[in-house]
Order: sequence, then C-alpha cells, then structure tokens
Amino acid sequence: MLTTIGTEKERAIRVVKNLAVALGNTQQQQLYHDGQIVSSQYGEPDNLSKYDAKEWLTQQNPVVFALLQSLTNVNSDSTATKHAYLARAYEHLYGARNSNVICPLSFAMNLLLYYVTGSKVACNLSAKTSPSGSYQTILKWINEQAAVPVKCPTAGDIITFFDNNQVLARNWRVRYDAKAMVSVVTTLLHIFPPETTLQTTPHLSPCNWLTYDVIALQTTLPSFISPSMDVFRHYQTKVLTVMLDKVLAEQGADGVSDSFDCAVLPDPPTAMDDTHYTVSRDDDTSKIRIVRSNRTPNKYDIVEAGELFHPDLVVGEPVIINPCSYMSMEVVLRRILEDVGVGISRSWCVIGCDGLPYNLASRVIDNHYTCSICNATDIHGMSDLQKHLDYDHNQPCHNPQEHRTFGNILLLPGPGHMEINMAKASFKLLWDVILKDLGIMLGFRTIRAQDACRHATDHHKAWQMLEIFL
Repeated sequence: MLTTIGTEKERAIRVVKNLAVALGNTQQQQLYHDGQIVSSQYGEPDNLSKYDAKEWLTQQNPVVFALLQSLTNVNSDSTATKHAYLARAYEHLYGARNSNVICPLSFAMNLLLYYVTGSKVACNLSAKTSPSGSYQTILKWINEQAAVPVKCPTAGDIITFFDNNQVLARNWRVRYDAKAMVSVVTTLLHIFPPETTLQTTPHLSPCNWLTYDVIALQTTLPSFISPSMDVFRHYQTKVLTVMLDKVLAEQGADGVSDSFDCAVLPDPPTAMDDTHYTVSRDDDTSKIRIVRSNRTPNKYDIVEAGELFHPDLVVGEPVIINPCSYMSMEVVLRRILEDVGVGISRSWCVIGCDGLPYNLASRVIDNHYTCSICNATDIHGMSDLQKHLDYDHNQPCHNPQEHRTFGNILLLPGPGHMEINMAKASFKLLWDVILKDLGIMLGFRTIRAQDACRHATDHHKAWQMLEIFL
C-alpha cells in the first residue's frame, strides 16, 4: 500500500515537472526578448526616478508574472516591499536567461551601493549575482548624466542656498609620496517662491537701498527692532506661562519634585525623533537616570504659524570648489550669479548660507568693488576704491554702492547659522546661572570639558543640553 502511494506521488511530481518544463520552453524565447527590451531602458533617469515595482510588474510577460504571483502569494493588495521582492525575482530570471541584461531595480540598487561605498569591488560583486551592471557601467552612466549642465529656470524670483560637502578618506598606511583622497563640492539649491517677480525690478536691488554705514544703521535699526520686540515679548510671555504652569503642576507637597519632564533630542541619526523623556537624579549616587515615556506635542504649538506653502525646488549644478577662503567664495558667488541669470533675466538675487561660508561671503560682498568706469576688479576695501577713483580717474567717490561687485546680492543667514549663534548666546547668558551645574551632572567635570561645554563647541550636544534645561 505504501509502495503504491509512493509511486503515485512520484508519478504526479513527474507530470507536474514535465508541465513546468513545457511551460518554460514556451516562454523561454519571449523571456530573452523581453529582457533585451528591459535592458535598453534601464538607464533612463525618468524611469529610475519614477520607478514603481507594482506598475513595472504589470508591464511584463503576464504568463511568467502570474506564475511568480502564485508561487510567492503576492497579489495587488500586497505591500510595496512584497512587490519589490517579486520585481527582483523577475529581474533575476532575466539575468539567468541572458547574463548581459541590466534591469532597472537592480541597477538602481548598485548605483546607490556605489554612492554609499564608492567601492569598485562591492559594485562588481553585486553585478556577479544580479543584473545590476558592472562598475564601469555605473561610471559610464554617471558621466552621461553629467554631460548636460543643470539649467536654472529663468522665470520668477529665486532664493539660492549653498553648502559645502567634504569627504576626506583617511589612510594610515605609511608610504612614499602618500596623498589623502579628498572630495570637496559646493551644492546649490534653488528655491522659487510662488508667483513673485520682484527680482526683475532694478530699483529693488540691494545696491540701491542696503547700507553698510554703521551710523545710519544705528539710527534706523531701532525703528525695525521695536515692533519685532513687541511681537517677541507677546509670544515669550505665552511660552513662559505654559512652562511655569507645568512646573507648578509637578510640585509635590514639599515643593518642586526632583523629577522633571523635558524633550531630549537623541543622538543623530535619529535627531528628528520627538520622544519624550523623564530625567531624574539619584540623591545617593548622584547619577542621572533617563526614562523613555510617551510622545508629547511640540511645546511651541501655542505660537501661531502663517499659511504654509511648498515652493518649487531645483538642485543646481554643483561648484567643484570649497568656499573656505575669500578667493574661492568669490568664485562661488560669481557662479551663482551666472546660473540664476543676474544681469539677463533678473536684476538681483537672494543667496543664503551659514557657518564659515556666511562670514566669508558677507566680507566679500562688503569689501569687493568693481570700478564702473574702467571695470577694474582688483579693488578691495573703501580706501582702495577712493585711491583708484582719485588717481586713475580724478573723481571723488560719491556713491560707493554703484561700484560694489556683488551689490546685487541680498545675503541671508541660514537657519543653521542662526541656531548656532543662538545656542552660543544662550550658553554665555545661562552658564553661571544653571548650565554649569547641568554640565557637571551630565559628565562635563574636567576644566577642559567645562570650557568646551561653555563655548558650545559641539552644537549637537549644546542643543540637547538646552532642550534638557527647557
């Protein structure tokens, strides 16, 4: 009896196997043909940026697709991850049928692998086990994308922010004429506010109204500061009222409790996590104990926000230079003016940055002049401009603004720059009051550690301490 059952099972397996072989033979040539079509479309940027595994699968051979669906139990209601698994399986079928095929999802994954690791070996290993293209294929594709410069739209107003990205490859090997691998690039981001054309009006250019006269600024700034301070004090009072109410609610019968709530930002890369914590100190061991609790709403929700809008963003052509000197900063500013079309489609523009680039850019804008008579550009500072006009043209300097090389730039500090300065100012103001004791509680006990903490040299740690204090 058992022998009969075993024989029937083997016969059934043999029949199904023959059916599978027959089905495969009917689709074998079609699979090869479809793989060539897919391989001819893998490198199109639009296909990669808009790739959807579920949609891509519906465009493939319906017979093979139905077979894979039944094998994997993936249907139209399955998750995007399941469809990505199925798309990878389908791509491996193409690769098994034709080893020269390159498929979009596998290629995109190998491209990201190269971006993260920069390793030739890693890319080639991936190419040996998937239809993802070799290291040379990836380099060829990147060079093809960089052949056409990124064009900045000429319509409407524009705000351009830039930042420098540095990659330093450390190599501890001792050898003759050793050089470190350094990659420095300045990234540009163009922001387009909706439906504004102020930058096409020449008389609104900063060179016509922005003054660098300290005495004039001292007389005009109070008229702008007073209304702003009234608004600030209004919201400051509301924030302090909410915080004091919270402190009163945490008081026990004998006064304020040793436990207090605070929003502490975790270490990167989870800095956007708004998890709420309870921080308390053990009186016997003087150790800090942090306990995770439920999430809480933003404590600044009481401040009304204006209507939000989503501007159009365009990533500009990068500048292969590090803006760490006055000369390199001048190159970056000239490049931005050229890209956004100042002097052609726009009369002026807005540029933003933070940190060291902001300090350098502000000084370059303030001290670089171009003679409007002879177009001489090697003029640095007001005294050099006056000497040039006096000696070369026998004319006094009536309006220095018209000679500014970058007078058509309105420079804005980025939010990061303002946040860093705000943190440093808060530490100077509150160090002796409470932050010194808080720093000791958090482990800043030596003289050098306290000095680094007081000057807020590490912005991430400084910001976390302010969050703990608040």
